[in-house]
Amino acid sequence: MHNTDKSTKNTEDIYQKIRDTFDIRDLLTTKNPIRKELEIKNVIYDKSTNSTGSKGEQYYISEENKGKQRIIIYQNDKEGNTYKTPRYSNETYIKDKGDLYQFLKNRVENKSDYNVHKLLEKHDFFNKAKEWKKAIDVEHVYTKKTSKKTAPFKIEDYSNLEPITATIESEEPHYLNGRGISNDILLDPAFVDKVYVYDYTDDYGKTHQNIFFPKLENGEIKGAEVKTPYNKGYCFGKDKLLWFSNKPDMVKKVVIVESAINAISHKQLDTYSNKNTWYFSTNGNFYEARIDTLFKELEKEGIDKNEVLMSLATDNDYDGLKYDLAFINRMTEEKDRFHMDSYDGKPSISFETFDHSKKAEIHKFFIQVNNALNKTYRLARENKFITIEGEKNKLHLVFPGKEKIKRVAGAFSRSLIKNVSFVSMHKIKTDKSKMGNDWNDELKNKMGIKIKRKPEELKKKVAYKIKR
Repeated sequence: MHNTDKSTKNTEDIYQKIRDTFDIRDLLTTKNPIRKELEIKNVIYDKSTNSTGSKGEQYYISEENKGKQRIIIYQNDKEGNTYKTPRYSNETYIKDKGDLYQFLKNRVENKSDYNVHKLLEKHDFFNKAKEWKKAIDVEHVYTKKTSKKTAPFKIEDYSNLEPITATIESEEPHYLNGRGISNDILLDPAFVDKVYVYDYTDDYGKTHQNIFFPKLENGEIKGAEVKTPYNKGYCFGKDKLLWFSNKPDMVKKVVIVESAINAISHKQLDTYSNKNTWYFSTNGNFYEARIDTLFKELEKEGIDKNEVLMSLATDNDYDGLKYDLAFINRMTEEKDRFHMDSYDGKPSISFETFDHSKKAEIHKFFIQVNNALNKTYRLARENKFITIEGEKNKLHLVFPGKEKIKRVAGAFSRSLIKNVSFVSMHKIKTDKSKMGNDWNDELKNKMGIKIKRKPEELKKKVAYKIKR
């Protein structure tokens, strides 16, 4: 027992010394004997690209045993909190992440603390590390950034593309089964010829099956949502194009989701209520050009957006609320607009107008939301509250942080549509998942499949009622 305590203390001491002396960025960007022993070669720093949210630095390395890898180094987490020492994530081997100590541990024999210590001692790390930091050895490049949403698309590049029905008929497993999606729902008339598969060989010689959701323009495939078995999603082709399901003979409801997988999941969760539903995927972003594409597709099929029920089934999170507000602005067709903003450095849900009567109505609505939510926070013994701030033509519902907006996102959209007269007059509703952030999370939960999300993303959303 005492030996174990001593070993743990020793490891903690060494870890602290490493933190004070050297970090993962130093290891990769300098000429040092540890990097050489780990057989890391050709380190390239791509200065054109940062990882979303954490403003990370992107590196490409070649390692003798693991081949080419893409490494993201970041100092802050996505909430803006600063780590004591830089962290890394390996985008090629997703389990490889942490700080410098973890990087070394993942590469020494048996992944043992003992062998990490042995490696450091061999190269007199604590006496030599400061000198190593002076020997910068990294190639800097600036590549032209290509958004995954605007990546070039040629249907000829998918030579082995075939409908997923062929895979189902041959009784072969596929990636969507692991996401809780049944073969029966994929054979539903809504999704026939709307889901394809193809074999893809990556830069490292590994071949796997990708899922391909075609985006059409005038009946031809001009783009796609692509999902890999590594949970990576990509969009190809014209940025404004949307994936959509087959149109039912009678359209009673149009459901807007953020991915084709969420559309299929939503339908599987309630096939009866959605038998006359036409699904559209925003491809993870719903800005003006994509809203235009949706409206034009409806108009082309003779569907009046003001007569059919428009259901916002976007993700139950901050971005989902942002897309809901953008869509509500377009449906009301007014110069007034709701949007995600900030006030005095804090995130806000804001309304901008020159119409005094509307400003008065939204002010009353914001007061009701403010009172209801702050009551909920007081009962939960939380000490950070919402405030209302005003400017000449703006009103802000100001939150302490984005996390509190995430927790209330679905409830806010719903109450806005229900309680604001110039919004409720339109045939709009919201439909949000109750588990996780999206409809596939809810489906996986129903099917007993573990949801792989951060614990804070699985927190129960905050609901509230407005007293009228």
